[in-house]
Amino acid sequence: MSVPPAPGHAPGPPGRAGTGPHGRHLVLARLASDPALAGGDLQAAFAASAREGLAALAVDRVSVWLFDTDQTALHCRCIEDRGRADAPLPASLPRALHPAYLGHLDEARALVADDARRDARLAELLHGYLEPQGVHALVDAPIRQRGRVAGVVCAEHGQARAWQPADVALLASLADFASLALATAARLTAEAALRDQRSRLDLLLGHANAVIFTIAPRGQFENMSPGVRHI
Repeated sequence: MSVPPAPGHAPGPPGRAGTGPHGRHLVLARLASDPALAGGDLQAAFAASAREGLAALAVDRVSVWLFDTDQTALHCRCIEDRGRADAPLPASLPRALHPAYLGHLDEARALVADDARRDARLAELLHGYLEPQGVHALVDAPIRQRGRVAGVVCAEHGQARAWQPADVALLASLADFASLALATAARLTAEAALRDQRSRLDLLLGHANAVIFTIAPRGQFENMSPGVRHI
């Protein structure tokens, strides 16, 4: 005998193709092969992950948020809305006004709310975000970088919904992908800066009349100007 869903809840069908293990594998495989990831294009990578989440979870909205550098506010970087292609970005969420909500993100792999407007953990979001955005159910999966929360991937629905474990697992995987995209972009930026530094050093050494060189940690001479050869 099947148990009917709780009143006001939209059941999360376990057979939804995109959220089972096989569907999750396909989603992540597509994202891993997306040129945006290899190229360090964060905006395109976030948009791709939000589109995948929107389709796989059959929700109304998926968004990607990042903290600013001093962790004082959470800013929406990307949003995919089933109802409108040009959905505006929501207002930022200052830490000072949402300390409890952001504290819950620090502690969990995912914050799951079947009935978001009655969830005490989301009380700070009720009037400023949930009601204006028409959100009744959500799952937030933190994006972690170097041991701290760097942002969040959020799936939202316009009516209360019984989230399935597979839904939560998929969104957590999308958060992991966002973390990988951030790490890749940072690495590419560092490599570009190193190449630029090397080019400027080579230019300096090539035109220097003085004797200039550097010594590697093991004692080898490196980066020698032409004058060194005459010593």
